[in-house]
Amino acid sequence: MQSKKIILFLIIILIGSTLTSCNSNISADESVLKNEGDLAFIQDGILQILEGSTGRLTKINENGQALRPKWSHDGQWLAFLIVSQQDRDSGTLWMVKRDGTEPRMITGLPEARMYGTYKWSPTENILAVSCQGIWLLDEQGQPKQVVKTGPDTTPDIAWSPDGQQIAYSLTLPYTQEEVENRSDALYTLDIRSGQTVQRLIAPAAGIRLAAWWPDGQGILYWENPGHGASAAADGLEMCSLPIGVKEPLHFTAGLTKRGWLSFAADNRLLRVAGAGRQEWTNKWLEICDLTTGTVARVNVSPGSVTADPSFSPDAKQIAFVTAPDLGSKEYPSMGKIEDWTNSITLWVANTDGSGARSLAKAGNSVQEPQWSKDGKYIMYMADNYLWIIDAQGNERHRIAGPFSTDDQTDYYYGSGSEVWDWYRG
Repeated sequence: MQSKKIILFLIIILIGSTLTSCNSNISADESVLKNEGDLAFIQDGILQILEGSTGRLTKINENGQALRPKWSHDGQWLAFLIVSQQDRDSGTLWMVKRDGTEPRMITGLPEARMYGTYKWSPTENILAVSCQGIWLLDEQGQPKQVVKTGPDTTPDIAWSPDGQQIAYSLTLPYTQEEVENRSDALYTLDIRSGQTVQRLIAPAAGIRLAAWWPDGQGILYWENPGHGASAAADGLEMCSLPIGVKEPLHFTAGLTKRGWLSFAADNRLLRVAGAGRQEWTNKWLEICDLTTGTVARVNVSPGSVTADPSFSPDAKQIAFVTAPDLGSKEYPSMGKIEDWTNSITLWVANTDGSGARSLAKAGNSVQEPQWSKDGKYIMYMADNYLWIIDAQGNERHRIAGPFSTDDQTDYYYGSGSEVWDWYRG
């Protein structure tokens, strides 16, 4: 135990002593990022914080591979993982202040193969961690277990918008004979009183949490009949459960990618619908009313697939990416898939799909567009770089990159990055 403390102390000293300021990889005009918040990104395994107001770049770690940076609600703290170069499945959870000071590894959590989920409260600097149960920790980094589970359990978790409750799902006890018919339950936990309420049981099905409704009056999740991994990969039916109601509303199936969901304050959800694990076919945008269950298809770019949707801050426009629909009759070659990926472009439209226009200067291979707080800019990944472009599509600026393959997590059923988080104030 003493040796572990010494190693931890040395790691903290090493990270704290290597904080540096450098602008060698920043090519954006300072005026573009001015008043547009702060950016955390990972390049060559190094977590870096870029202050939009000053252009100051701070490096956080010099050793290990950083992953999954996540800003606290006020932008004062950043949570992230550091994994071994030799074993990327094992990691330690860290916190650091926005100016790069006070880096600390979180101790007191059970040993685990990567922390399944960690999410900041939307109202306080409290981090919820799913790891053999659910733990809460504040800025001092002292974990407190609030939900106890088995050793191999990492519950899905989601904060309520007011930061007072956490929704989570667990598989109910079952015998070996019942394994194929086991059921999940949906719970909410009041973090002040500790009161837990069972909201719903999904008979013979799994529950994967998506998010709370924006007004906090309901919870959105995917239902997985039989807990099938293959079925989940092909897309699951989405369910919308009002608080206090036992029967959810149902929406069409889609892939269980939280990055394919965007919410408006009036409880509208912009999502990618369409079953099938292949991203290159049969994917379209829908706007769902979470309170009534009504759905309207967003008709843009006929003959194409659409993905990575994002509401503008005023919810009057949407940003998304498109590429040609390759069809599902035969599996395309890797070369054809690569060409398809390179053809993905950035678009903006009104929420009903009208006025759709391509932002051609954004380039190709576009992923994960996100609006600035004032709606004037869109930040996105393309060609292993992070870019920002004005919402009219007049000029783009490179922010950071290139990112290596080790910086990004590639999935068989599509790709997603874990290399950046934008605090927009």
